Amino acid sequence: MSGLDLYLSQRTLALLFVYAAVIGFGLGAFYDGLRVLRMLLGESLSGQGRRPPPLTVLLFFEDVCFMLAATVALIVLGYYANDGNLRAPAVIGLLAGFFVYRHTVSRLLLRVSDALIRRLRRLVSTLARVLVRLAAIPLRGLWSLTVGRFLEARRERRTERRIRELTERASRGFALSEEEKTGKHPDPPV
Repeated sequence: MSGLDLYLSQRTLALLFVYAAVIGFGLGAFYDGLRVLRMLLGESLSGQGRRPPPLTVLLFFEDVCFMLAATVALIVLGYYANDGNLRAPAVIGLLAGFFVYRHTVSRLLLRVSDALIRRLRRLVSTLARVLVRLAAIPLRGLWSLTVGRFLEARRERRTERRIRELTERASRGFALSEEEKTGKHPDPPV
């Protein structure tokens, strides 16, 4: 640090604190978004019990992602708001914004999170059904142009063969006598 650092105005430092607090608030929202994603995948808020390995891996990557986001936010804030210098108001403002979010909006979000998760799951299932129905329309057309034509031609060949067989049997009287049914002469009555 040089003596020139003292020439920064209080207004500049206050703006740096406000920018950092807003970014910290945004990081709190990002953290809650990651938490809601965990809840969607079955993680309980208490964290009790053993997690399945895929959820543990997801939790690790979410934590890494959050740490990277916070680090990048602090670096970018220092670069754009303070010419690359890291100052205490930036760090304090970032932490203050994060904790203000966690103790206000986040608490409200946790209270309604179960209902939110149920509605979100219902919305996702409804969207999935709609998308499946929309995807089924061109797939039906594709099916009828390819496999459907093959099956229809096969059905027609079977029907024609069955008609020929029945016509041939009808011309012989549908094999009404015992000799025609079995191909053997009946035993004479004794």
